[in-house]
Amino acid sequence: MALVALLMSSGLLLGGAGPAQKRAPPFRIGALTASWGPTTPPIIALRDGLLALGYREGEQFELGVRFTQGNLAALPAAARALVQYGVDLIFVSGDEETKAAQRATSQIPIVFASVNDPLGSGLVQSFARPGGNITGIAHLSIELGPKRLQVFKELIPGLQRVLLPYAAADTSIVAVVQGYRDAAHHLVHLQ
Repeated sequence: MALVALLMSSGLLLGGAGPAQKRAPPFRIGALTASWGPTTPPIIALRDGLLALGYREGEQFELGVRFTQGNLAALPAAARALVQYGVDLIFVSGDEETKAAQRATSQIPIVFASVNDPLGSGLVQSFARPGGNITGIAHLSIELGPKRLQVFKELIPGLQRVLLPYAAADTSIVAVVQGYRDAAHHLVHLQ
């Protein structure tokens, strides 16, 4: 629902100025995901949020999804396809998707649902003023990782090892994993 509010506050769905107003409704939203299908929780939440606010799919908005079935290398082509289709906004739900959309356009607004470190990865200039055509909601994996390990250690005082599965091909996860490693190193040296 926060993303729907973000879309509305940008004026894009309510008729504010911008490239989206050059064409009559419906407003075209392109969603980009590396998932195995078009029905990911963020995309479902976006659609449900718009419907709950009274927007009618097919009349006031269209939601077109490009998914790459786990193939991160296919994201740039999928992002370019959305741009060529003429979407008014690109909705993405991850770091790699956001980077692909950013490379595909500097004109079409991009809204991300979940990015590890938008500032550190160069997607935004600052949290207060993102700049460019990208905005969204960052999750706090980097900031919360050390705290999570500390809580595990408090709950299980004899804790010696923690398994952290992650997708090594996802370059955005590097900072998150390093934060966990640093925190684990710190906790070991506190004993």
